[in-house]
Amino acid sequence: MRVLLLSWAVLFCISAKAQSPSFQFTNQYTATGLSLRGLCIVNEQIVWASGTAGTVLRTLNGGKDWQKIMLKGYEKLDFRDIHAFDSLRAIIINAGSPAHVLCTADGGKTWTIAYQNLHKKAFLDDLAFANEQQGIVFGDPDSTGKFLTLRTTDAGKTWRAEYNFFPTPEGQEAGFAASGSILQAIENKVWLATGGGKKSRLFYSKDMGKNWEIQETPILCGKEAQGIFSLALGSSKAWVAVGGDYTRETNPEKASVYTLNAGKIWKVSTTPPRGYRSGIAHAAGKVFVCVGTSGSDMSMNNGKTWQPINTLDLNAVRFDKKGKIGWAVGRDGQIYKISR
Repeated sequence: MRVLLLSWAVLFCISAKAQSPSFQFTNQYTATGLSLRGLCIVNEQIVWASGTAGTVLRTLNGGKDWQKIMLKGYEKLDFRDIHAFDSLRAIIINAGSPAHVLCTADGGKTWTIAYQNLHKKAFLDDLAFANEQQGIVFGDPDSTGKFLTLRTTDAGKTWRAEYNFFPTPEGQEAGFAASGSILQAIENKVWLATGGGKKSRLFYSKDMGKNWEIQETPILCGKEAQGIFSLALGSSKAWVAVGGDYTRETNPEKASVYTLNAGKIWKVSTTPPRGYRSGIAHAAGKVFVCVGTSGSDMSMNNGKTWQPINTLDLNAVRFDKKGKIGWAVGRDGQIYKISR
């Protein structure tokens, strides 16, 4: 009986190991002195990234070669988010003032100003497209006391400012431009995660902003440096958010929260990531990967528990639609390809 039980135990361990995904991060590019936070996967071959010093990067062959694009006249800007439609068309936004939305239709050879805001309080955080034509840019509250929101219905060629699209912020509530992933849009649905104030909330709309559900989350909050820094959607009801306190990089306290019922109940992860995390992405099924300055972690149960992958210093992460290939970017212009 003991031998039989041991055999079953061995088989169970082998089976469990075979079913556990293992992620390999392979460095594809390094540009010392740059910090990358913008990241967009078009398909297996085409990936765009963006960051400091007015820099945009692009690969057309799955990461074998990268084209470094320096935007003349914008060398002082930090492009925190990017959205690309294909190998030629892309849109970027920068954090800080003056705020810009720039577009290219020729693979980065030329860029046009689609929107510009010179106000000293202008600060754009995130960019998302619900479909080919409809896009949203989310910005922090400005002199109006409301969130600055930009919307396009012509694939980003023109943008109009709206101040009543999102609910009114409370106190110091704002967004974090850490990884271009606090704003999500799919068809008519929109999600927005906040932080920086006494509350860290999730705004959810099923009708493109006409009506909102406002959900308070139990993630670490209460200070300017605390809150949700990234949100990822799994199934229709399984959402996971990460963040914490970016001034305490290795503090795991309430650094991850999850919901399995579309936000009706949010719970703190029972085993959190190893510290502050700025980016999260859904890989496949119940599997999520998050990254931060102190390393990367993975969850195989919709964010309930996390286990370490590596200690790489990264800012943002994305997976393709199939969940097989991912990409991550970070400091020193690092770009990593993720496979399993």
